[in-house]
Formats: sequence, structure tokens, C-alpha cells
Amino acid sequence: YQRRVHGAGARLLVTILEASGVRSPNPRVALAVYAKVGLDDLRFKTSVREGTAYPQWHEIVEFPLEGRRSDSVLHFKINFHRGSKGRDVVLGLADLDIRCLRAKSVRTKVLPLLDPASKKYTGAKLKVQAEIVT
Repeated sequence: YQRRVHGAGARLLVTILEASGVRSPNPRVALAVYAKVGLDDLRFKTSVREGTAYPQWHEIVEFPLEGRRSDSVLHFKINFHRGSKGRDVVLGLADLDIRCLRAKSVRTKVLPLLDPASKKYTGAKLKVQAEIVT
């Protein structure tokens, strides 16, 4: 599954693979989670995965790098999907500095998810792949 964010030139190819150890904010409610990734003003949202603390997506998005600062950061969020029952809840946050990436080299990263309020490690992780393509 692939979604493309329009742009020419060098691109950042990001694959959101899976999360592990995700917990529901309410133990009596089944998990329904999705991931969001953003680079500056561009955003992407995966599909919702239900009923598992180990959701798998394998969804790909491309971000153009032309005109971006070299110190840009990818921002990830794992969200609890509430459907029509109210606002979604952020379960965890993670960042990936794109300076750690090189052209034509796929990097698999396991990012610890931080609590949005305390910024402490939640015990959950997000696995992604990132590559700069020219």
C-alpha cells in the first residue's frame, strides 16, 4: 500500500511497519489504532488496525525533500481511534531526525513511543523504515 505526497527531486520514502506493546486508554475497550507521520507541514495517516496491541501496517509514504531544511524531523504519533464516539487519543509520540539517513540506504528504526503528557517511555515501540531516494 503506498500513498505519495507530491513533489519532484530527492524524496524521503517512509514505510510504517508495525507497533508493539500499544495499550488501550480504557482496558474495557478494544484497541483500534492508527499511525500518523508528519514532515514539516505534510501529514500522512495509516489505516486503522483493530483488536491488537501489535498492529501491522506496511504502509508507504513519500515526502519531497526539495526546499526542506537538512535538520527536518519526522514526527510520528500512534492514536487510539474512537470512531464516532469523540476525539481520538494520542497513545505515543516518536521523532526521527532525517540527518541520520543517507541516500540509497534503507534504515530500519525501532522508535520508543513517549507519553504525550509526561514525555516518558510508554513501553510501546514503533518500527519504521526510511530511505532517501534521488
